[in-house]
Amino acid sequence: LGQLLKRMLADGIITEENNLYALAPKISARAEDINDILSLKSEFILRLHSKGGEFFENYFMTLLEKYATKHGKRVLECYVAGGSDDGGIDGIMKTEDSLGFRETVMVQTKNRIDLASETDVRGFYGAVCAKQGSRGIFVVTSDFHSGAIRFLEPLDDCVGISGNKLFAMATECLYGIKKKNGAWEIDDSIL
Repeated sequence: LGQLLKRMLADGIITEENNLYALAPKISARAEDINDILSLKSEFILRLHSKGGEFFENYFMTLLEKYATKHGKRVLECYVAGGSDDGGIDGIMKTEDSLGFRETVMVQTKNRIDLASETDVRGFYGAVCAKQGSRGIFVVTSDFHSGAIRFLEPLDDCVGISGNKLFAMATECLYGIKKKNGAWEIDDSIL
């Protein structure tokens, strides 16, 4: 323990005065920043929930288009395909990379508080395969049950996006989240 304390002192993580240890001021400030981010993420998810499923489908497809473009894909089409007879596919995005490879990405959105189950994800993956999609994205505002995570792990053509990743994407693309005077906040014009 003594070696660990010496290392943390040397790295500037903690301070020591009269044999009392405390977090260094810069680390304390980071902790406050983390609390601010967690509050913002919670508000972001709550706002998405309050807007309903149809809004979430449209929001996510626009975010996905921005994200794909930011990461070098050319988006050929991106639209909401949802409705009562959508066959398990809420959105479709067709992209092309710099080499000319094309993909059809199929999306399922779930704007809910409970965890997405393995059954939910299996059903969606079956729909992607049946409709010959190149890739699948199952996005939730909450998170995934452990069985769903185990199902998704070995797949290289289907991913799950939880509320945490959704927030990170929104922050990266500045869609629904914006920075004003150096601080992150919800973009009221979108959410």
